[in-house]
Order: sequence, then structure tokens, then C-alpha cells
Amino acid sequence: MELHMMALWEVVCQIASTISFSDDEDSLIWQFSSNGTYSVQSLYRIINFRGVQPVLVSSIWSIKIPPRVQYFLCRLLLMVLKYQI
Repeated sequence: MELHMMALWEVVCQIASTISFSDDEDSLIWQFSSNGTYSVQSLYRIINFRGVQPVLVSSIWSIKIPPRVQYFLCRLLLMVLKYQI
């Protein structure tokens, strides 16, 4: 048991040695957006897509087709469209 605790302590010391400190002021960074700032849109993507934005969905909006067709394709790709028999 004592050898196991010693091995764990060595791991902690190795991790601690990689930490660097500076006099810079701390800041918050939102990891779910490209610029590091929080937005409701980025939170919405996390909640609804678990952080994964389907590539095809964003490309649908750049196609020059009627908006109702864009909306239909978007819903279809997101598998929210329900088929009724």
C-alpha cells in the first residue's frame, strides 16, 4: 500500500512540475467557441448537438434555393423530420 501511495505522489509531483505561473491576470475562456467568449448560440450548439455541428447543415444555408427548401433539408439532415405512415 505504501509503495502505491509513493507512486501516486511521484505522479502528482510530475504533473505539478509542468505547471507554470505568471503575474498575468486570470481570465475566463469559453472552450466551446472559436474566440473563447461565451455566446447563447455556442451554448445552444452544445445543448442540441453535444458540441458537434453537422457540416452539411451549415452548407445548406449557402445554397441558392428557396428558404423553405433550405429549412426542409436542414430538418431532414438533423433527423427531426418525422415520417408518418
